[in-house]
Amino acid sequence: MPDPHWENLKEIFHAAVALGPDERRAYLDRACDGDASLRQAVESLIKSHEETGFVDQPAYQAAADLLMQDRKLIVGQTVGRYRIVSLIGEGGMGRVYLAEDTKLHRKVSLKFLSTRVTQDHDRRRSARRGIDHLFQKAVELDPKYALAYAALAKSYMWMANFNDPDNPSWVGLAQQSVEQAESLDPQLAEIHSVRFEYYFSKYGSWDLARAAREARQASALNPTAGHYELGIIYDHLGLDQAKGLRETQRTLELDPTNTHRQARLVEAYVLYGRLDEAIETQRRFFDQPGPALALIEKGQLDEAQTLLERAVAKNSGDLRARSALALVLALKGKLQEAEARVPGILEQARNNRSYHHVTYDIASVYALDGKTDEAVKWLRTTADTGMPNYPLFARDPHLDRIRMESAFIQFMAELKKRWDGYKQEFEKPGS
Repeated sequence: MPDPHWENLKEIFHAAVALGPDERRAYLDRACDGDASLRQAVESLIKSHEETGFVDQPAYQAAADLLMQDRKLIVGQTVGRYRIVSLIGEGGMGRVYLAEDTKLHRKVSLKFLSTRVTQDHDRRRSARRGIDHLFQKAVELDPKYALAYAALAKSYMWMANFNDPDNPSWVGLAQQSVEQAESLDPQLAEIHSVRFEYYFSKYGSWDLARAAREARQASALNPTAGHYELGIIYDHLGLDQAKGLRETQRTLELDPTNTHRQARLVEAYVLYGRLDEAIETQRRFFDQPGPALALIEKGQLDEAQTLLERAVAKNSGDLRARSALALVLALKGKLQEAEARVPGILEQARNNRSYHHVTYDIASVYALDGKTDEAVKWLRTTADTGMPNYPLFARDPHLDRIRMESAFIQFMAELKKRWDGYKQEFEKPGS
């Protein structure tokens, strides 16, 4: 039987997260009806969602960062689609359970963060590090648990790419863990998902062809794996829309309530220039206006600015919101103010895997100001760090002011040749 506490908490969270601050407070007053522990749990979920974008993640290879009150689950209890099999380990950060995914019929590891972690800012920042201890406990209890090693490797790569990108030690730890997983189960699809994270990053020299091969190998070993990763490759390169969207939509078919995967589909529509579909999908999934980038492309600058300022106010570390806000200022003619923001954004973003999105916005800012050399410099950086999206660069009106400049023409000719090579490899029959 599903856990009524969790189901109620999740229902309140999904309703609350779609509301503005004032409406949200009033709604929580009504929905929680004086239940302080319930209110605290919902607010913890909202904080996690706003700072990381991840709530209700799938648990097929990594810990699902689900937040609950500090109480133990019992064997046989169901949370969402996962049935608890046993307690693997526990510590100050929370608990890890062995569970069965009742939809995909496989064993997974579920991590439940203690609300004490999310209530304290410093501990919230270190929450990802807690995965290390908890999964280490899992592999200590079962040294032949290959999936736990793969999950640990995925968590390490997440730290390396997003949470702690200035610390190179995470990659070495990820490599050790994935090698251990492979030694135990060479046919484990999640091994290739981890390697995708490596090659689609600075650590793997942005080897996009190798990253795509790893994603395809994951899918070949397990038909439920690899689709998320292939969707990223297709839409970041601007390749076949039908194939790319099919891969991203497949991830939602496998886990239709996953908010991160829903947001990924919204982003895919933006990258393909299908702005109305992006806006409609955002409304359908989240009942919210946006996404901001689609509004920017459609010239709805005031609406986009409101969303972006709200995002930055909630999380000053939201680098994509900050770079998009600089773009809005440039489009409004506030070029000096926009460019003044660039150094601070770049300094924080330089090692983050989302760097290519930030540098593309910055290239657009300089292009709007007619600064061709700076614009081309950051377009090259965008292409070299995971987004050599020739169709996007070719159609974007924000680049029109420099489009006839020789430096831009030369860059686009070089990029087209490179992009044609990707197109030939990824869109050939049977790929």
